[in-house]
Amino acid sequence: MVEVRERIQINGAPISKDIFSKYFFEVWNRIASIEELATIDGDNALTNRIVNNPKKVDIPYFGFLTLLAFHVFMKENVNAAIFEVGIGGEFDLTNVIRNPIVCGITSIGIDHTQILGSKIQDIALQKAGIMKKDSIAYTLDHQKEIVLDVFKKVALERTCKLVILPTPNRFYNDEQLEANLGGKHQILNSILAVNLVCEWVKRTSFFTKEDLCLALNAPESSTSDVWPEWVFKALFATKWPGRSHHFTTPEYPNIHWYLDGAHTADSLTLCTDWFLKNTSHNSNNPCILLFSLSCGRDKISNLESLAKLVKDYRPIDVIFCNKISNRVDSVNNNVESDPLLRELDELQECWNQMYPVNQKDASQVHKFNTINSAVEFINKKYAKSETRANILVTGSLHLVGGVIDCTNTPIY
Repeated sequence: MVEVRERIQINGAPISKDIFSKYFFEVWNRIASIEELATIDGDNALTNRIVNNPKKVDIPYFGFLTLLAFHVFMKENVNAAIFEVGIGGEFDLTNVIRNPIVCGITSIGIDHTQILGSKIQDIALQKAGIMKKDSIAYTLDHQKEIVLDVFKKVALERTCKLVILPTPNRFYNDEQLEANLGGKHQILNSILAVNLVCEWVKRTSFFTKEDLCLALNAPESSTSDVWPEWVFKALFATKWPGRSHHFTTPEYPNIHWYLDGAHTADSLTLCTDWFLKNTSHNSNNPCILLFSLSCGRDKISNLESLAKLVKDYRPIDVIFCNKISNRVDSVNNNVESDPLLRELDELQECWNQMYPVNQKDASQVHKFNTINSAVEFINKKYAKSETRANILVTGSLHLVGGVIDCTNTPIY
């Protein structure tokens, strides 16, 4: 969200700067060592690139961080390591674990179509790639039938046990849980997460007496009525920065920030529902939308997902901005400035076509090159407002992280 160290966490907290630096250079220097790489595979493409340019380490950013995470977890002797897939599954850089204890597949939607395919069954096939021989995989039955058919086929081919958890009609204490996690979809994520944890506890040999009791009490289904109390204590204590995230700042207490890194049509719809549920009681107060589009996403379908927001709670200000801030480490040197500016113009054009500016209650559209400028505009305009201002920030996790950083909001 704000710093790269957040990508590698132990016991719910990012590793320290000292630990990150120590292991970063251990991995970096190992990769950069021509002699070691050359003994692995003389035809290796990465080896050849380094031999031809020994001063440059040429490895994908996500690939390096994945390798670093494995190194950190092994060196720090963690008891359990959880890896989130980057894109897809089958060919993802995290998918090198031969014998995972348990795998989980969350809701499948249309995303990363240039890489995974444009059809839902193609994407499902890529996601199912994390299933391994003699392992076990969990998912939920709310998935589309065509998606579940793909999962079943892959599980059969790979002799991986597939558990399809039923979606309950009612969830014990669901109102309190939904309020804490933000949105009904997070309840489904909770069901999956709890079952993954309990499966790990049952299948590993890492047991103390306390762990063994926990394993014996582990729930056998997604029916929350049978879950032990420790499950709910953990869920109620769960915090997920940048997802269904609401906060105010001491300097501007009347400005309420609602952040969600949703960046697909489906997730933006859920994000809108969450925002409206939490602000509908004060719909007479100004609503502001701060939006940026994640790379490669479809502008029209994502903006259409905000239709309910426009209908039920028309934003006074709609702000489009680039996903960069004044932080040195937020600059993407692989992207030229001109395309970034064109992106804002195209977003404004799409918005005006969907929600014409000649309407009486038309939103005022603004464009900013940096997140800092957008946040400063909001703070100046609404700082002295006598009413509460509700700001929805969505469309990109990079945007959400930038707002957290610009508002000096602690998240850990």
